[in-house]
Amino acid sequence: MKKVLFPLLLPGLLAAQQFTIADLNVYGNRRTRAEVVFRELEIAAGDSVSNRDLLAERGWLLRQRLFKRVEFQVKAGSGDHEKEVLMVVQEYGRFSGSPILGNNDLFGWYAGGTVHLRNLLGYNTRLSATAQAGGIDLLGLEWSHPWFGGRARLFASLGFTALDRPYRYSDYDRTFAFRNRSVALTAGRGFGRRIQAGLRLKRDAITVSETAVTFSGRGTDHLNTAGLFLFLDTRDWPLYPRQGVRTDISAFWTGTDESWLYRGLDLDFRAYMPVIAGNILALQTVLSLRDGDVPVYSRLHIGGGNTVRGYPTGHSAGTNAFYAGLEYRFPVVYERTPLAGLHAGWAGVLFLDTGTAWFPETSPLDSDWLLSAGLGVHIIWDSFVLRAEYGNRGSGRGFITTGTSVKF
Repeated sequence: MKKVLFPLLLPGLLAAQQFTIADLNVYGNRRTRAEVVFRELEIAAGDSVSNRDLLAERGWLLRQRLFKRVEFQVKAGSGDHEKEVLMVVQEYGRFSGSPILGNNDLFGWYAGGTVHLRNLLGYNTRLSATAQAGGIDLLGLEWSHPWFGGRARLFASLGFTALDRPYRYSDYDRTFAFRNRSVALTAGRGFGRRIQAGLRLKRDAITVSETAVTFSGRGTDHLNTAGLFLFLDTRDWPLYPRQGVRTDISAFWTGTDESWLYRGLDLDFRAYMPVIAGNILALQTVLSLRDGDVPVYSRLHIGGGNTVRGYPTGHSAGTNAFYAGLEYRFPVVYERTPLAGLHAGWAGVLFLDTGTAWFPETSPLDSDWLLSAGLGVHIIWDSFVLRAEYGNRGSGRGFITTGTSVKF
């Protein structure tokens, strides 16, 4: 098929004047079924909309990672206030990939990558395979279907993970090998675009070289986890948001095949706000509570690049934890939502982190609270972010964290 280039919306069309959609069509979706495109929209033929509404729909379609280009062409209809709207899309290829690279002061360097097979059978079903080797070995396979069941807006994902690393945290007196083979199922329902609620089920086979930390006494524990979750996401772009909030609340129960061991509650809240000159103020708070007999290998650890930067990984340990981070991100060269749907550039970041972990017999107020500050750089390229950050707690040399994703 001959390639056709369509113009952008004319500047005059960017006004917020209302018009009625007489006809709505999509062009360029060679693999994606048309009903998959239309179901993602909050507009339809017969609706009264403005061009600002069309721009909002364009942003949402780009966010689904089905298309790397989405444009609207608006033409006069048969009536004075009627318009014919054509969505012109350019699909991603079937395969895409993203690298994994990072270092950890406790486990060392690791590297790998993820390969994505997207839009299976034209329904936006996805299959991802991950391989990582080094200080933390990881193999993963995940299938996900973001929408089925029509207006019920059901979703599901099924994943397998194989993780191998040593247990080197200072809260146990000996290092031991840790291996986890897990299968996880997530299913639920979406309520509009921004809210999801559902059920998470997981089966873990955890093998360690230190039999004293297992419940079975044979070196392998089989754990079952069942939980409920509520997820809210109003971010404008999940990879590197400029505005919006993300909240994930989950309650779960974990046990062996014979009995339940402990229950837990996790809350992860993130907020993003644009400030002067295109800079971004980002905040994250995480609270994790456990009640019951938590095994050693499931303890929570604070310190390191994913919790409180500037401290060694696992500096504070317990069955409960809280940590928070505040970042001021200032893009230096950053092209955001360009015509091809690509985010690219780099930004500097200043941050403050704090947090602690504690056991049931102690109070979080009496625990050793960690506090650090630092700076770094984020390099953004479409589907991944390369970060390098230095954190210092006011003494010592501090720590440098690198990775292919931001902390939050």
